[in-house]
Amino acid sequence: MFTSSRYTKEEVKTILTSFYEKQKTHKHKVAPFVGDQIISNDCEGLGDTVILTPFTESKTIYSSAPYLSGLMQYNDFPSSGVKVRDTEIFDQVYSHLKDIDLGPEARAHAAVPSEEVFRLVESVLIDVYKVYSCVLKYLMFDWGGGHRIQLIARALGLPEITKPKGVLNCQKAIVKNRVGYHMEGAGRRESIPFSQQTLKLFNDSVESLEEYDFHNLALFRNDLDGLINFLATCEYFIGINSGPMHIAAALDVKSIVIVNGRPKDATGDHGSDPALLYLPKIKEMEAFELDWLYPQNTHLHIEGCNELVPLFSKDSLKAALKGNVYPYFKDDFLDITYE
Repeated sequence: MFTSSRYTKEEVKTILTSFYEKQKTHKHKVAPFVGDQIISNDCEGLGDTVILTPFTESKTIYSSAPYLSGLMQYNDFPSSGVKVRDTEIFDQVYSHLKDIDLGPEARAHAAVPSEEVFRLVESVLIDVYKVYSCVLKYLMFDWGGGHRIQLIARALGLPEITKPKGVLNCQKAIVKNRVGYHMEGAGRRESIPFSQQTLKLFNDSVESLEEYDFHNLALFRNDLDGLINFLATCEYFIGINSGPMHIAAALDVKSIVIVNGRPKDATGDHGSDPALLYLPKIKEMEAFELDWLYPQNTHLHIEGCNELVPLFSKDSLKAALKGNVYPYFKDDFLDITYE
């Protein structure tokens, strides 16, 4: 039987501080790149594109992501300089990196475990990105933790974002107890599929929660407008770290994220170990996947738990829907800082 203590803000701050004071990073602090007027992302997934939408007011966005034009239909600044990305600069980056022996564990787009390797990659990328700014450049430095959107804002010297989310302005008509769920994905972060046992547990949970109206968002796999407009009617989102999760966050849908994997290595590239899943991320640490998880969301884990994240079960899912799992569908904890 699932049981949960309801934490006060001071108790959560104590828990987070105790965890993050033990964490270290190879990254170092630098002054914000206030002169950067063009930003882009070399990844083109839906989530990779949603995180650019908060910056269309103040920056030019370069991207060849197929989702960008569709997302900009829901943005207040659709003509702020969104352009198709020139791939030449990225070819230059990868050409340089191919000639460097990074070792089997190093990856160009994530934090790397070796200080020597990190500095080597950094020196190449900063030289290449002197006039063209990709999100990749910003992620190589210590901005004090936070969600990916918060990191970009700090890197650009923009005002602090307390609640990270994309910008999608859509007419909302919330239907009470309507749940949109997304339990499958094809991208890199969804590369660890749920076991049949976990999927059965979820399906059994759906059947037992008769007061809720569940809808599978896989129906909108190739329909971005349909996905956005349907989620705008949902009271809840349940699913994995995927594109629909980012859309739900942008629309302020109450979200329960089921984390489906452990890190393969120090980059945390294949999911988040329950022992590392402490949000908000109030200090920089080497756990790549935490950058993508929104601190306003509730998280359940299929392999373990900690003080703030329960093990996924029928009982914990039911409690989460009732707002009885941290952060309780509240924004009260988002301004906690590391001191």
